Amino acid sequence: AVEDADTANGTATIQCAAPGCTAASVTATEQDNDVPAFSLKINCGGPALAGGWLADTGFVGGGVWATTSAVANATGAPMALYQRERSSSLLRYNLTTVSNGTYQVKLHFNDMSNPGGVGLRRFHVFLEGVQVETNLDVFARAGGRMRALVRTYNVTVSDGNGLQIELTRVASYPQLNGIEVLAVAGARRSVAM
Repeated sequence: AVEDADTANGTATIQCAAPGCTAASVTATEQDNDVPAFSLKINCGGPALAGGWLADTGFVGGGVWATTSAVANATGAPMALYQRERSSSLLRYNLTTVSNGTYQVKLHFNDMSNPGGVGLRRFHVFLEGVQVETNLDVFARAGGRMRALVRTYNVTVSDGNGLQIELTRVASYPQLNGIEVLAVAGARRSVAM
């Protein structure tokens, strides 16, 4: 069982019975020996957070903005992730620790603009030079100001230079609160040398 396609310790329940004996259930748990899948979590503009979120790293330029206000829809990540952002007219992240391979990339957003409004902050999003969002309006997509939004994309890194993320201005400055990079199960990854 340990030579399977995942890195999890799977379990199975086995019913044991014999004539003249009381039936019983036994739970078997494998001790998986596979290398854990690659995972990278970055708190854009902020410090390390519980749950494996690293302090901001890999950014090229930009300023940091913060709030203490509560953020709606902050599920799957700590609320503190959505209370700090990195923002710039051209916002870039160069994540050199991401080796060649196929990944699911989750970008976390919260429009902290005051006053915010539909269409006031829009930007394009590029992953590995491919445009994955056109005129992204976090305020409109999330349903208002101080509301978390997570967008998920699949991307292949193949140039040996890590994962490149770029947000370009359309109206006001692009902003980003968090980045998650998760290796796609079963996809081949090579180690950058």
